[in-house]
Amino acid sequence: MTDAIGPPEAEAGGILTIDLAAIVANWRALSERAAPAQCAAVVKADGYGCGAEQVAGALAKAGCTTFFVANLPEARRARAAAPDATIYVLNGVLPGTAAAFAHANLRPVIGDWLGWRSVFWVLAAIYVTAGGALFGVMRAHPAVARPASGHQGSMIGQMIAVLRRRWVITVVLVVALEGGTFWGAFTFVGADLHQRFDMGFAAIGLAVAAFGAGGFSYVLVAPQLVRLLGERGLCIWGGLGLGAAFAIMALAPSAEVEFAGIMLSGVSFYMLHNTLQTHGTQMAPEARGAAMALFALCLFVGQAIGVPLAAPIVDRWGAVPIFWAAALFLPALALFFAVSLRRRRA
Repeated sequence: MTDAIGPPEAEAGGILTIDLAAIVANWRALSERAAPAQCAAVVKADGYGCGAEQVAGALAKAGCTTFFVANLPEARRARAAAPDATIYVLNGVLPGTAAAFAHANLRPVIGDWLGWRSVFWVLAAIYVTAGGALFGVMRAHPAVARPASGHQGSMIGQMIAVLRRRWVITVVLVVALEGGTFWGAFTFVGADLHQRFDMGFAAIGLAVAAFGAGGFSYVLVAPQLVRLLGERGLCIWGGLGLGAAFAIMALAPSAEVEFAGIMLSGVSFYMLHNTLQTHGTQMAPEARGAAMALFALCLFVGQAIGVPLAAPIVDRWGAVPIFWAAALFLPALALFFAVSLRRRRA
């Protein structure tokens, strides 16, 4: 870097030298790998401490045409350094800033621009469309909706019959509590990231996707974990992992630390939940469809109860108390199920 920022060298407590050529070389290497897609540059937080104007200017000269920043002041700095670039603002349009966005030719990320409620409208439209399509299929092909010959009564009747077994009650009770506790807390991870760390909704979406990455990581090593830990071990370690994950989220001093907790929650959740689901498929082999429907019903009812119970607490005190509640309860629930498994096989 040829430009000097800060006090005179003799007065500086330390000097940090930024190699702009190396940053440009890194961008070019990534751009070649990403082709034919464009490779954008994120220069928020003063270019992550490297100097937003200097980094954006160097990258623009090298051919970078798209930049991401966090907020409007950062966008103005990027625009000054890269007058012809496309600049996206992760935090979106705040009240009273639309004219400034238009004047500087800035682009809010579409999720921020439309607002969080738009996500629910899109989901509602998808579900209504899917329901209408199913109704159309049943009207066009009435045989699809007719019960198969030899069916064992209504689905509700079959569920009631399945519930006469004590083990079934144990499994569905645990999955309902798991669903209510986990999703009652995890639902507010995005709100917590926005409130405590001022993350935009697009960045929050990427952070929450770490849960899926954790689940995928579990899938890659699941056979080895099953052989190593057994199903009781998966329950216990899955519960302990969830406790640790929510404790990390509660104590996180930065978004990066909370991100690690989110990923750990993905691995740990599937360690516990997949064990529960395995027993859900086996708890009534002669009525497997009814048993799995009951299992799913209890999971979703638990979620539906857990979120509204947690919401008033989050509104008043933030998500941290809910994270701590999940950190304490989920390991205890996992231990209860592991003990139940041992007693059932004793």
